Amino acid sequence: MTVDVSGNVVDAIYDGASHSVSGATYSSSAKYFESSYVNYSGGTISTSATDAGTYTYTIDVAKLGYSDSDNVDVTFNKLNDTTLNIAKANALITASEGFKYDGEAKTVSGIIATGTVGAEQISANLTTNSGVANVFTQAGTTDATFTPALTYESGAKAENYNIIYNVVISITNSEDTITIVGNNDTVTFDGQQHSVTGYTATATFDGFDESKIHLQTGISAYVVGINAGTYQMGLSSDYFTYDGNSSVTFKVIDGTLTINKKALTRDMVTMNTTDFTYSGNTITPDVVYKDNNGSLTNDDFEVTGASGTNSGTYSITVTATNSGNYTGSITGIN
Repeated sequence: MTVDVSGNVVDAIYDGASHSVSGATYSSSAKYFESSYVNYSGGTISTSATDAGTYTYTIDVAKLGYSDSDNVDVTFNKLNDTTLNIAKANALITASEGFKYDGEAKTVSGIIATGTVGAEQISANLTTNSGVANVFTQAGTTDATFTPALTYESGAKAENYNIIYNVVISITNSEDTITIVGNNDTVTFDGQQHSVTGYTATATFDGFDESKIHLQTGISAYVVGINAGTYQMGLSSDYFTYDGNSSVTFKVIDGTLTINKKALTRDMVTMNTTDFTYSGNTITPDVVYKDNNGSLTNDDFEVTGASGTNSGTYSITVTATNSGNYTGSITGIN
């Protein structure tokens, strides 16, 4: 009798508190299998931690036993260890500043990040990489044209945070300039329609009134998507006008919707039948995909090792395709 051993897995996000995971799940297709008969002599299967990271208790298969082993031969097949995943928390640094050109690099100081845990604090000074007339921006975590100096205080640690930037620093010539920044959002694929709408506007001149900004007829600051990928609003400076000032210059940073691929998990893939009788013919079981929070199809995955002729146990691997909405792979489906 083969008994599959799956260490329990807990996913958490850093919040300053201790998280833990313990135990494992035992299963078998044998009719006479009793999970309560499984015992482990290696101590308590558990691990705990506070900081972001992946923490694993390695289950020693050699220390697993079965209390009815006198009557049945038992082989333990470990699918995965007991694992605690603590993801980094997101800290958002937001800034929108405009400067007149004087040939010097510009610094925006004393920005306090939002989204930190408890009393923890992250402060930032942002300095443009040059003093030329330009718009220095960063959205998300991509490379930027300014240099951040971050200070972690009151117990904050760099390893516990993803720093997300939503920054516009503009250096302009003497003409009046309005900077348009399309809104952004990042989600994980779930088979549902997602959208981003709107923008923010800043200006270098006194008396700026955002209500005087107009988009051309038929143009909207809106983008929608379902499948994994990056979707742009398609905003351009040519699409904007400002009442009462036809000479104003628009600097436009397009809005983006990013839909990340969803991670493939073990509960998404099963087989209708796992036990077959030797017939001399090649046997290929049906692999069943399901995802209650997504739209899972055969085009999303490639299956290897899904057939056999001789008697024995065959392990199937399911791998997400590059063109689909999922990512990762699962090995050990049998």
